[in-house]
Amino acid sequence: MKLNHECVRKVLLEIEDKQDFLFQNFNYEELKQFDCVTEFGHDVVFYTLYRLKEADFIDFNHKIINGKIHFFSLSKITWKGHEFLDNIRDDKVWKNTKEIASTFTSASISFLSKIAFNVLSESVKNHLGIK
Repeated sequence: MKLNHECVRKVLLEIEDKQDFLFQNFNYEELKQFDCVTEFGHDVVFYTLYRLKEADFIDFNHKIINGKIHFFSLSKITWKGHEFLDNIRDDKVWKNTKEIASTFTSASISFLSKIAFNVLSESVKNHLGIK
């Protein structure tokens, strides 16, 4: 399965939006109600969650027995996840990041983050009149 970068962004934004400062855990049933599941589908979102966990962007615990989820608890976005999200949060930065990344055959999440950081940096420099 291919990692959907748009889904990565939407999942992180939705977790951030729905979570309180006490790190409210989301169980499997709650997560299935997220808008991103409706938009991208169960399999794509859950694949994205597993990849985000591997990248240390989110924390969650789970138990799968015989191909079925028996326990799932999403706890929080990590510091690394927030850094990435802060780079891609702005719609204009994200649009420009995707345009640049689309000129390549593929782009990893870390590469997207670097592109977004550079796009954001250039935008700030332009705003401040720095050349």
